[in-house]
Amino acid sequence: MARLVLEEITRSFGDFIATDHISLDIEDGDFLVLLGPSGCGKTTLLRMIAGLLEPTSGSISIDGEDVTALPARKRDLAMVFQSYALYPHLSVEKNLAFPLKIRKTPKAEIASRVRAAAEAVEIAHLLDRKPKELSGGQRQRVAVARALVREPKAFLMDEPLSNLDAKLRTATRRELAELHRKLGATFIYVTHDQVEAMTMATKIALLNNGRVEQFGTPAELYDTPSSVFAAGFLGSPAMNLLDATLTTTDSKISVFAPGLEAVLWHGTTEERECVVGVRPEHLTVHESGVPEAVPTAGIALRGTVELVENLGREQLVHCVIGEARVTVACDRAAQWVVAQQVVLTAPIERVHLFDRASGYRLEWQPEAVSAPLPLSALDAELSAAQSAPTTA
Repeated sequence: MARLVLEEITRSFGDFIATDHISLDIEDGDFLVLLGPSGCGKTTLLRMIAGLLEPTSGSISIDGEDVTALPARKRDLAMVFQSYALYPHLSVEKNLAFPLKIRKTPKAEIASRVRAAAEAVEIAHLLDRKPKELSGGQRQRVAVARALVREPKAFLMDEPLSNLDAKLRTATRRELAELHRKLGATFIYVTHDQVEAMTMATKIALLNNGRVEQFGTPAELYDTPSSVFAAGFLGSPAMNLLDATLTTTDSKISVFAPGLEAVLWHGTTEERECVVGVRPEHLTVHESGVPEAVPTAGIALRGTVELVENLGREQLVHCVIGEARVTVACDRAAQWVVAQQVVLTAPIERVHLFDRASGYRLEWQPEAVSAPLPLSALDAELSAAQSAPTTA
């Protein structure tokens, strides 16, 4: 098992910067997911960790040893590719044994480790078959077992479930999470699928344009997104984001936009443009005109129901608020109809604020709403965050 440390890793292809000064500390036993949209640098970063691509600058160390210049074969890392990369003319058993044979491992040990790896991913009954006789899910298990048989320092996986259908992807995702728990090994896993990231990862590095947008546990990224990008990327349905103006009204810091009003806390601030975020499951729908619908400290959105989607377990109520569209995830018990006037509310601790110009989060202390951190005190912190290199 291994601890991997990446320091200021940059990779450029001509004028294009694929990864830009990325620093990560991946602890022994972590299941780290490199998450982000296509083209954000996930696979490039994974290939540099594997030794298949050399960084333009920066360093990579494994258990304290600098391996930046070491070739892939000397890093003792196992890679599972999206295409499986199985030898079609060899049986499953011989595919699993191949990496051990080229290392001249004794035959008895090869047989033992192949059997153990096959049983770990439940393919022991397939050892005599050829890859063409297997389903996509079975081939994926063979690819994982071939990595497992080497007993590497860490497992690197590049979108290994993308070729599977939805049902099989869910089952294999569960199996990989269980395998990680059983082995206690270090996994580094690339995906653009937020469900895979949220359900399997112990840590997520969210990448955007070659930089780490946010690094932390799945709960931290979901509950406290560091930027507008992070807020909009994680969550299904995505977080509602509305452009608004932050100002002072009656000695209280407030947020206003067409159809939106929010009283945050006592204090004053210079007027600034911001983005207000609230997740669909944190909004409550009220009939328009109900006095208790408007909170004394929180957010209120006034608008019209545009569409209601019945998802079985819950319903999604899509509303028009000013020029914006907002989604509410709520229980099916309440009946809402198209064109109905409604008020959507959320308590202050569920409201997220972002600076519109930079996209960075504006933070306060929800556990002490009566005495929050003054917004003016955040300006220096925000400027520092913008000028500092993105690290995690």
